[in-house]
Amino acid sequence: MRKVGISILVLLLVGCQSISTNQSEQALDAIEEVNQSNIVISNNYVKPLFSYHLPQNIGLIESNQISSRLRVENVDVVMSLDVSQILSDEEKLINVDNLVVDESFSIKGRKESLSGHIYLEQLEAGNYLLYMKVSNVFFLAVVSDIEFINVVKQIVMVARTVDVKEKKVVSTFSNKETISYEKEVIELFSESIPDEGMIKDIIVEEEDE
Repeated sequence: MRKVGISILVLLLVGCQSISTNQSEQALDAIEEVNQSNIVISNNYVKPLFSYHLPQNIGLIESNQISSRLRVENVDVVMSLDVSQILSDEEKLINVDNLVVDESFSIKGRKESLSGHIYLEQLEAGNYLLYMKVSNVFFLAVVSDIEFINVVKQIVMVARTVDVKEKKVVSTFSNKETISYEKEVIELFSESIPDEGMIKDIIVEEEDE
């Protein structure tokens, strides 16, 4: 009986691992598929600190100086400059155990190659918290299994067109008090971002740190 129990446990562990591996492979395949296609130059949004293009099927709900809330089908996606990284020139690392997807990638931007990372965290509600970082811009969304791959593709399409004016970002924010810019974005787009999720807790720095 003990051997049977151990066998079942091993099968369950292998099964969980294969699911996670499958989602990682699907995500990387989707990213590469978009990367090999032409950059979509459609609706152009030029902001003082950065600019980007949106395909016809992606809507802009609202925006501020450093971020925008996009609508990909029925999913809200928050896109924001990572101001703290631009100011410090230090990469922010996500260190969360048991992530479903945790993969690095590279895509072709309008001017140069862009490095990126994709994280997928399982939420209690059966959905996932998707966090994608491409150069100095990050994207955050809550997705289901069905929505996951399509949202990843749409994010990559937008990310390839983003042009960040880093010198203007530095001149705009360097003389101000050090605050958590990501936290302001989270608060502004609170309808789109879940209260739960370890990734969110990591990228949102406390104001007194």
